[in-house]
Amino acid sequence: MADSTDTTPPGASPELAAYDPKPSLQYASAVGLQAAGIGALVSAVQNALGTHSSGAAGVFTRTGGTIGFFAAMGATFALTESVVANQRQVDDSLNGAAGGCAAGFLAGIRGVSI
Repeated sequence: MADSTDTTPPGASPELAAYDPKPSLQYASAVGLQAAGIGALVSAVQNALGTHSSGAAGVFTRTGGTIGFFAAMGATFALTESVVANQRQVDDSLNGAAGGCAAGFLAGIRGVSI
């Protein structure tokens, strides 16, 4: 029994959906800001658990690098993922893998383990 919503003639292959390009910079800046928020939360926890005399300003002065690092990791992942997807014109898991590699490379640079 044939599906009544299928308009493809018998023997013909269905057309693939057209790729919708991602706005790379908009996506990267949005993810970077979200990651910076998570970095601020992690920095606040680091500041609260450490012993120091900086007070509440220690979130930015002592552990503030965490905020920037999280923002850079998020923006790098998102930018790489969207650029690779736009270049390949395919939206699949390889785009995320490329973004993860780029973000991991950034972590390796920070940890001086490259």
